[in-house]
Amino acid sequence: MVGEWVKEKESYYDARTNQFVFYLKDDNGDIVKVIHHGAKPNNFEIASHVVVKGHYVNGIFESQEILTKCPSKYQSADALKQYQN
Repeated sequence: MVGEWVKEKESYYDARTNQFVFYLKDDNGDIVKVIHHGAKPNNFEIASHVVVKGHYVNGIFESQEILTKCPSKYQSADALKQYQN
């Protein structure tokens, strides 16, 4: 599932169960609770998009893998030309 982290909703990591819980807004605008079986990725807070791999269980998405897409730290050549003039 691809979407964006819903920062306004609760998110937490439970070290006892090694689960990271958060909410994801998918491309259709639906908000889904995600339980990830593992730690929160280091760059999760700055990710522009999140991909979770897993399956639904009773309306909750259970994830075994999280992939994050972060904003690029490189600018395009056209953007750099603006600053050179």
